[in-house]
Amino acid sequence: MASIGKKLIKYNTFYHIYISVFVFILCVSLLFTRLFYPIEQIFMIPDFGVSDVLHQNLPFKSILSESLKLNQWPVWTPYLTNGFPILAEGQIGTFYLPNLIFFKFLPLVQAYNINLVLSYLLIFWGTFLFLREFGHEKIPSLFGAMIFTFSGFFSVHLNHFNLLQAASLMPWLFWSYLRLLKKPIYKNMVLSAFFASQQIFTGHFYIVLITYVGIALFWFCYLLNLKEKMFSVKNFKRVFLFLFSLFVSIMLSAVQMIPTIELWQNSNRAGGLDFTTVTSFPYPVKHLIGFLFPYFFGSPALGTYPVFSSDWGIFWENTAYLGWLPIIFSLIALFRLKNKKIRIGFGMLIVSLLLVLGKDSPLYFVFSFFPFNLFRVPSRYLLLMAFSITMISTSVLEKIWQRCLKLESKKIKIAPYFFILIVLTIIIGDEYRFTYKYPPVSPSSWWLSKPEILEDINIRNSKILSVAAPVIWNDIFLKKGWQNMEDYVFLKNTLFQNSNVFEHLSQTNIYTGGLIPRRFNVLSSLINDISFDKTIKIATLSAIAKNTINLAGVNYLTSPYKINDEQISEIKRLTKRSDSGEENIYLYKNLEAYPRYYLADKTIFVETLNDLTKTLTEPKDVTIKRAYVEEETLKYKEGEIANNLDTIAIVLSENLIKEFEVQTAKSRLFILTESHYPGWKAYLDGKITKIHYVNVAQMGILIPEGKHHLQVIFSSDSFETGKNITIISWLTVFAVSILYPCFYPDKASGKNRPGFYL
Repeated sequence: MASIGKKLIKYNTFYHIYISVFVFILCVSLLFTRLFYPIEQIFMIPDFGVSDVLHQNLPFKSILSESLKLNQWPVWTPYLTNGFPILAEGQIGTFYLPNLIFFKFLPLVQAYNINLVLSYLLIFWGTFLFLREFGHEKIPSLFGAMIFTFSGFFSVHLNHFNLLQAASLMPWLFWSYLRLLKKPIYKNMVLSAFFASQQIFTGHFYIVLITYVGIALFWFCYLLNLKEKMFSVKNFKRVFLFLFSLFVSIMLSAVQMIPTIELWQNSNRAGGLDFTTVTSFPYPVKHLIGFLFPYFFGSPALGTYPVFSSDWGIFWENTAYLGWLPIIFSLIALFRLKNKKIRIGFGMLIVSLLLVLGKDSPLYFVFSFFPFNLFRVPSRYLLLMAFSITMISTSVLEKIWQRCLKLESKKIKIAPYFFILIVLTIIIGDEYRFTYKYPPVSPSSWWLSKPEILEDINIRNSKILSVAAPVIWNDIFLKKGWQNMEDYVFLKNTLFQNSNVFEHLSQTNIYTGGLIPRRFNVLSSLINDISFDKTIKIATLSAIAKNTINLAGVNYLTSPYKINDEQISEIKRLTKRSDSGEENIYLYKNLEAYPRYYLADKTIFVETLNDLTKTLTEPKDVTIKRAYVEEETLKYKEGEIANNLDTIAIVLSENLIKEFEVQTAKSRLFILTESHYPGWKAYLDGKITKIHYVNVAQMGILIPEGKHHLQVIFSSDSFETGKNITIISWLTVFAVSILYPCFYPDKASGKNRPGFYL
């Protein structure tokens, strides 16, 4: 009879699991099917002044998709800030396996949306595996996985594509490192290193840090609850394996890490961020009410949420709504602290909360030290808080589930089904409802079709500058939120960075919250020295901005504001009439733009940025092509070199290679109005020659008198070094994985392992 009872329980448990998984799949399908059917749509979520979907993630993935389809790596793009090392910046997510597969073989939007679906599936599956490995039964683990998957943290970050991808791997890392902690064998070490390398490849390094802070906390709390000495030999071995797996993951991801470190060293973040910047977008204690009432302070969708300030954060950075059920269960868990799993969960919860509070926390000082001072927005540790609450509430769910099974054994067969029905109803009616309703959905064609302002105009291979677009965007966002997405569609005609990528146009600016070379930032600040009059909608270019725009070779400007300048000629105007009045978007041609490549008629030596800004405030004769140099040996006057017979013939002008035939009567400086960065190399008549920094961030090459063949190539040494290390590391791991079980079968299988299970 006992064996029959066990079989019956197993039979019933199968249906319990089937029902739970079916409901989860149904919920995910409802959430994402609208992106694929009946028409192709995207979650285009507006932000302050921009949208991270339209102005960062889709453009970056467009560059990745085009490169992969051409069997190339996107080491450099000409479309952003006059040339940019986009692979090194990281957020393009080049080497993350799902990106490599989907963006290689599928159209852009399909690949983008499928990756979102995959991220949610990975969150669910990874959380389930972790909770099972942590010792929970299947049904509570399934419910815990559903709670974490439909957490508000993920839904409010649907516009942060690579953040979502990185966060989706966090449960897998917790699972693999728990396996390593319990069973310290080579296989588990490699498994941990693999998932860590994939998380690095997503390009969101802040989530990588948050994940490892969480795992370190988990390990500490876990080991603290074992019945053995904290500083035992066993624990030292565990910590060694933890650190070694981290080292292996860095070696496996060196192809990304080394170029990123090079970019970091050339950026303003090289020494870390200051305390004020690190703790920006704060999380006031009163925002904890958001765990129960996510719209307590207002809704960004309605335009009612307060604007961020030094004492106020952003809705999507301060929201990790989990629904009432996990919060209630966590409060109940306070009375069950004898449970080891609950103690571990609360240990993680307390520390993660202190990190979320940022500058208002007793742990505020940690944000002054490496690596915490590399990133902004401490409230992103809400991810760990949500995970900790999930762990705690799962423990309480398990106790209730076990009681239901006891009732079932007493012939109250309906008890488990009733429990499943109640829990699923609460999750769907509360947490999932928030997740489903939060992101606005709109047709992808609204955003990716050719802007009307470019119709019947051929400006391909030109450089553009978008002026004042975020001002109008922000007016809509702060007043109306995203109640009517069509309000934003008209603004796509401004080609605000980085949406210019879709039209293969080069933009002098870039939108990214990541790393930017400091020289690029300086040049961008000079270009954007523009004042706005919101009342009469007029933009005024300062002398500094005008001269720098000319130096940068900007051919066209777009703006919703009128630009009054004799040398900025209006060539097209779009008009839209709405309830608020008439709105215009203008396309201007810059009549004084320097050519993309030129021989400098005159060089001006500047030692400091102040020297440069002083000389840029003066009116310039645009018939004289100037170059601002930082080496006095490159200085020469106009009369010393002017010669009408000097010529430039463009032989080849592609993204990574450019060739010219240059003839000059005297030694002159050849200028490429494109960004200079480590990796660019110049060959004059087949011999390598120096590239000088000119005009802050552009390339200058000294050409001797006579006729010469010039070749300029981008070949990143950091990328090649990282690629070689990654290849060798993967081959080594693969070889050891095959050979290790042959020579050490007992160690490889873990037969001789000690028992460290909770």
